[in-house]
Formats: sequence, structure tokens, C-alpha cells
Amino acid sequence: MKKVIDFISKTSSGMAMGLFATLIIGSIFKQLFSFGDGWQVGIDLATILMNLIGVGIALGVAISMNKNLTILEIASVMAIGAIAASLNLASYDNPIPTVSINGGSKNPLLIYIAVIGSIYLAKLILRKKTPIDILLIPIVYIVIGAILSFGFLYPCYYIIFGIQKLIEVSMPLIPELMSIIISVIMGMVLTMPISSVAVCIAIDIGSYPLAAGAALIGCTAQMIGFAAMSFRAKNSIGKSIGVGIGTSMLYWPNIIKKPIIWLPTILASFILGPIGVCLLNTMGTSAGAGMGSCGLVGQISSMEVMGYTNYETYISIFVIQILGSIVLTLLFDYILKDVLKLYTNEDLKLA
Repeated sequence: MKKVIDFISKTSSGMAMGLFATLIIGSIFKQLFSFGDGWQVGIDLATILMNLIGVGIALGVAISMNKNLTILEIASVMAIGAIAASLNLASYDNPIPTVSINGGSKNPLLIYIAVIGSIYLAKLILRKKTPIDILLIPIVYIVIGAILSFGFLYPCYYIIFGIQKLIEVSMPLIPELMSIIISVIMGMVLTMPISSVAVCIAIDIGSYPLAAGAALIGCTAQMIGFAAMSFRAKNSIGKSIGVGIGTSMLYWPNIIKKPIIWLPTILASFILGPIGVCLLNTMGTSAGAGMGSCGLVGQISSMEVMGYTNYETYISIFVIQILGSIVLTLLFDYILKDVLKLYTNEDLKLA
């Protein structure tokens, strides 16, 4: 089981790197180049970056697998990523595969499965070198990759569609409960060695801006909250900032050793999620929701969706997401660490 968890951790991190270098950076550039009258060349370049998501994920996953792939194999895997990203279904009730050079579902889950499956199956077939490897390798990889992409298109599509429907139906009916669930779960995913960005993009949580807002609050609470705990535990300011605008995943080794240190940030996201969503209509995008306060991408995306002149935008960002995360996390940290003595500063020391 540990090997499976380690494998998922490494490959999902590779997938996250591919997402960062393409879709995330492209999204940031697109926002920047759209200010004012906009700069069309910059917007076009950003769109190209965003459309390279399949290639980026494929490269990140392939390298993270440590399978000693040759340059030709890596190039073939990147082609598989592009193929998987270009596939989609006509609609949920008309499951006809469609292929679009510049479109497609760009489903990270489908790309991830197609790439990993192709590498393992191709390695089984291509056990010995041959004089025609330069033709044989890309043909085998791409054929296998295309078959897997079409084969897994249906289950990947309906898994994502099912989650989307659950959010779509539940969020308006029980927004308080759903905002708590989404905020807590997505915040925990962000801190775990799993890509929260990939999850949010895969389920297209941005299609339901309030759900994306809940995820953004939860992810930010983890990062800002752990940064505050880190600073209070007398870690260096550099390490604390690294947690706050980098990733709370830096605390994962500490959480494995002492799980109770995770409780303050979880409780903060539990409280802040429904307040931010139900009272301030906090909203976000798919990419921003999974990023939290990493590079402040989540906050920038929230401004884009909620409006730059909307006062609720800035109350949500500065009062709920930042100040609220700091105050509540430190309150729970004080109770659990100083009053109940459930952990010590030593448990919060970063390597």
C-alpha cells in the first residue's frame, strides 16, 4: 500500500508541475494581459500555454515515474498527452467521442491515466532494442496511448460529470454544509502530497464559482494558517513565508509524525468556508481554487471573478482568507498546544 501511495504522490506531483508550467502560468498571463484594453499577442500566447496542458502533464508524469525513458520515449509520451487532452464527449447524454485540435476536455485524470498506462504497456512490448526503434517506439507508444485515451474517456468523463452534478445540485440546496465540506476537503488535499490544482481543474470546480470560492478559502486557510503556526513556533520568517505563499505541503512530514498539528488549520477552514461563501459570496476559478495563496494566484483569480471594484472581494481576501486564517488558526493552536499540551513547538519545526 505504501508503494502505491508513494507512486501516486510522485506522479501527481509531476502532474502538478506540468499544470503549473502550462495551464496555471497561462491563466496568470491571460489575466495580466487582459487588464485595460488588453494585449492580444500576450493573450494569444497565454492561450497557447493553456492548450499545452496535455503535453505538460505527460512530461511531468513521465519524468516523475523514474522509468529511464529515452528522449524518443518522452517525446512519444508528450504526443500521447496531446491526444488525450484533445478528446471529449459530445455531451453527457450523447457519448460520442469528439476530437478537437485546439479544444477537447483537457481532462487531467484522462491524461494521467493514458500516460501511465502507455508507459507500462509499451515497456512490456519494447523489451529489446531493434534496428527500427526510431519508428517502432513512437508508433507503439502513440497507438497504445490513443487506445487508452479513447477507452478511458468514458469513465473519466462520467466520474468528473458525477462530481460536478453533485456540486451543482447540492451547493444551492445546502450551501452551508457544502461550503464546509469543500473547504475542509480541498484544504486537506492541498496539504497532502496530491495536486489540489489538478483535482479542482479535473472537476472544473470553477463552473460553480461559489464552490470554487469554498475551495479557495480552505486551501488558503491551510497555507496562511500553517505559516502563522510556523512563525509562532519560531521557524525562520523565510520558511514561514514559504509555507504561506508557497505550499503547506512543507508540513506534510510533520503531520505524518504528529497528525494533531493539522487540527488548527482544519478547524479554521471549517469555520471560514461557510462564512466566506454564504455571507460574502466568495468565488473563484478552477486554477485559483486549488492554488490557495500560492503566489496569491487564488486571490487574483477571486478578484477577477468577483470584480475589482466589489468591496466584498477585498473583505473576503483580507478579512476572511488572510486575517481570519491567521486569527482562528493561532487561537486553536494556542488551545491545543499551550492549554491542552497535545503537541509542542518541536513538532512544528521545519527541516
